[in-house]
Amino acid sequence: MGLISGSPLRTRRAIHDLYSDAMEKARESIIIETPYFVPTKKLMRKMLKKLKQGISVKIVVADSNSSDIPSLNLVSYYYLAPLLRAGAKVYFCTYKNKILHAKLFVVDNYVTIVGSSNLDSRSFKYNYEINTVIFNKEFAKTTIEKIKKDMLDSKPFDEKIIHQLSFKEKILSNIYWL
Repeated sequence: MGLISGSPLRTRRAIHDLYSDAMEKARESIIIETPYFVPTKKLMRKMLKKLKQGISVKIVVADSNSSDIPSLNLVSYYYLAPLLRAGAKVYFCTYKNKILHAKLFVVDNYVTIVGSSNLDSRSFKYNYEINTVIFNKEFAKTTIEKIKKDMLDSKPFDEKIIHQLSFKEKILSNIYWL
């Protein structure tokens, strides 16, 4: 077990590098649950690479009703679509009357990262964050069970969702991404 902190003053890249290294070492699976999915280009490249290698990638992200920042869903589409096309399984958590705020990341049913950091550049560069890394199959199993439970409260994401966006939503998606 270890603690990794990130701050804008000293360790801006520490948490980003933690996720990057964990993805690089994945041999079977990467499972992510996060309220906001706005990864860096480097993390996107790593996930796409792992999908090409046949590694399973599953992502659970808040939908606009279970997010405290609904507009970030439009930004997420920009990142989720290429992952979906490459074979990732993506789910939008559809909680009723509560917010998805878990930040969970499991690699190969063994390495679990839990903490305050969202999977976005803001958390990596500007926020004070702390994550715990746990190397334990039982802990990973319990975490995966929690994520699977949230998948039951989710709807699968597919490209139809993107095609059904209004012109205004498509424009906002690209503006927000900038």
